[in-house]
Amino acid sequence: MSRRLKEMGVTSIYTLVTRRDWKLLKFFHRLGFQEGDMINLELDL
Repeated sequence: MSRRLKEMGVTSIYTLVTRRDWKLLKFFHRLGFQEGDMINLELDL
């Protein structure tokens, strides 16, 4: 799959995961994802 994406010109994939969702974090880590430079900001009203 990653080879196909590279052939299509995709250079990065971003996803949002709740910090408390350890199972999902482990899943993405096994796929090769790592913590990036972006920060998600929220404002609860």
